[in-house]
Amino acid sequence: GAQQSGGSSATGINTIGGGGVNYNNIIGNHTDFTSNLFYNHFAPLRETDLERQYLLPDSSYLYNQRSRNLNKNNSYRLNLGADIRLDSFHSIKISPSFGFQQTENSIGSTYQTMSNDMRLSNEGYSNTSTESDGFNLRNEILFRKKFRQKGRTFSLNLQTSLNGTKGDGVQNAMNNFYSKSGSAIRRDTINQVNINTSDLWSYNLRGVYTEPIMPNTLLEFNIGKSNSVNNAEKVTYNFNRLTGNYDQLNPLLTNNFSNTYGYTNAGVKLRAVKGSINIAGGINAQQADLEGMVISGTKDSVVEQRFRNLLPNARIQYNFTRYKNLTLTYTTSTNQPNMAQLQPVPDISDPLNIKAGNPDLKQEYTHALQLNMTSINPFRNKNLFLFLTFNQTANKIVNNDVIDSYGVKTTIPVNIDGVKSLNGRASLGLPVRSLHGSINISSDITYNKGKQFINNTPNEIINLNLGPQVRLDMTFGGKLFVSAAAELRYSNTSYSLASARDAVFIIQEYSADIQWEMPAGFFMNTSYTYTVNTQQADGFNTRFPLWNASLSKQFLRYRRGELKLTAFDLMNKNVGISRTANQNFIEDKRVNNLQRFFMLSFTYSLSKNAANSPQRGTIILR
Repeated sequence: GAQQSGGSSATGINTIGGGGVNYNNIIGNHTDFTSNLFYNHFAPLRETDLERQYLLPDSSYLYNQRSRNLNKNNSYRLNLGADIRLDSFHSIKISPSFGFQQTENSIGSTYQTMSNDMRLSNEGYSNTSTESDGFNLRNEILFRKKFRQKGRTFSLNLQTSLNGTKGDGVQNAMNNFYSKSGSAIRRDTINQVNINTSDLWSYNLRGVYTEPIMPNTLLEFNIGKSNSVNNAEKVTYNFNRLTGNYDQLNPLLTNNFSNTYGYTNAGVKLRAVKGSINIAGGINAQQADLEGMVISGTKDSVVEQRFRNLLPNARIQYNFTRYKNLTLTYTTSTNQPNMAQLQPVPDISDPLNIKAGNPDLKQEYTHALQLNMTSINPFRNKNLFLFLTFNQTANKIVNNDVIDSYGVKTTIPVNIDGVKSLNGRASLGLPVRSLHGSINISSDITYNKGKQFINNTPNEIINLNLGPQVRLDMTFGGKLFVSAAAELRYSNTSYSLASARDAVFIIQEYSADIQWEMPAGFFMNTSYTYTVNTQQADGFNTRFPLWNASLSKQFLRYRRGELKLTAFDLMNKNVGISRTANQNFIEDKRVNNLQRFFMLSFTYSLSKNAANSPQRGTIILR
């Protein structure tokens, strides 16, 4: 699918806080020790208006939703590291980390589904709140050995992980369903609590040995083993009107889930350098095993899958000069279906969106071809960059959405072939000496061809995105920097369904930026962006400016201190609007954005030359 946003990149109103400390030291003559401790608080508030058009084989229907989502997240993380040089041929690196997270989330929404002639099919509301605590413990051990013969090496890497989460939630919802004549035929209500626990343990072991077989030629052998064990349990209780408590077990929404996934692989690769050419090619053999069980109410299902693959890879790089090269890379990869996609027991926790698994799913197999070209002339300030990637996937896992006359959607994953994608970017930079600056012309392109199913009818989807850009940068006297830019984002999504029209939308963006180093240590910066959204739903075609400005003063010895006043969205016009053209629907969304505000900040640098050093240590108060 395709998504285009017309507004600032941030959506919602975010409350953010955090802090941390780093300590690094060299212990003795052989050990580099690193450590850091961080705390982060993130609390986004998002109020969203959403309009969605679903596409059916012979018609379409509309879905509108208004929601409010408040999330509070507190996370703590400790990272440690020790790189120990045992001698001139052996070293070991140990990197443990521990994290703890507390989350509270509340979502309230109202929604309605209508036919294309505005006839109401269903309407309702949903209020949910959840609280959870979780931890993760990770460790990585890397052993490296060099031999006296140049090019002969051995490394062994072990990664382990242990995660655990425990939480509970409350859900209260009501859905009304209507007949074609408009009369009410059914009302479903939900008033329940759920308790959730899960844990995951995994390891990944990989060994690599390289052997020189002739001058500038290496043979690489690798072998790996990975395994993960995941357990999850959900217990749901309905509200009991007789007792006034949540003590009535809901067996359909109570389940126990466990699965084990592991793989073993081994491969060989040849790497060689001859003159200006670097080449590498190899193949890996891989076997993956998935075993799992889901117990839901009185039903249980056991899933066992085994996948065997050969995964070739190749890479060639030609260096025309020191500043110009061309690289072509070919890789293959697989993506296995997860337990939720395989298990046949349906998930009915959302009565309007039921999810069922498919135990006959096959794994995805993807071929990827990537082209990179770089050409730089540092003496004339010219550069050219070209990037192109082509992917083709067999047995792609997609959704088959079956929608009944009341707007209830049941989603089942299925496999398809013929999925292709092309992504590219080209960029050209040239000097403009008459303006003491440079101009950069670039463009992005994305092409996707895929297929989904709606009511068991195939829907071929082709999406094309183009993003040409031009930017002019100018410098005057080394104190004044001016830039101007223009960008066009075009998207066209076509569907094979007879009921669907092409979804076309265009976003134009024009911007300017001025940075001025004034006398006496004063700095001024201002930026202005004007955005135009077109071809979207009524109420979503907007034109709005975004103007930011700041004034700062550097002072104290070595300019270590900086006091800055910044104004954001001076014209109070910021909005968050996006359009998504996805599988079987077209969606327009508006999210509340933080508008005009001011921030006063003080920065103190710990380095004498901090004013000119991008890597300086700083203390920031806001």
